[in-house]
Amino acid sequence: MADRLLGVATPVAGHVMIHAVEKDGDISRMKHIETLELPSGERFTLAPGGMHLMLMGLQDKLSEGTTFPMTLNFENAGEIKIEVSVLGIAAEGPREVSE
Repeated sequence: MADRLLGVATPVAGHVMIHAVEKDGDISRMKHIETLELPSGERFTLAPGGMHLMLMGLQDKLSEGTTFPMTLNFENAGEIKIEVSVLGIAAEGPREVSE
């Protein structure tokens, strides 16, 4: 079943925005979107340089190697709580593991 990400919250930031990246030639711009449509049965990745979550109004500096809680609010799945790992500034995200 398809779903929609309606909002995100974390105690480490004042608020969290969902951002898409739009390209116009060589120029990329971030665009705030209210909700994120998630197709059924497909993997969706949030990553630097593409669709991502922007933490606004951080309470403190995030230190590499630490984690923090985040709550994702979906239209169908409801609230899902996750732990987010703080990676280094040049990190591209965790590596996928094949089973």
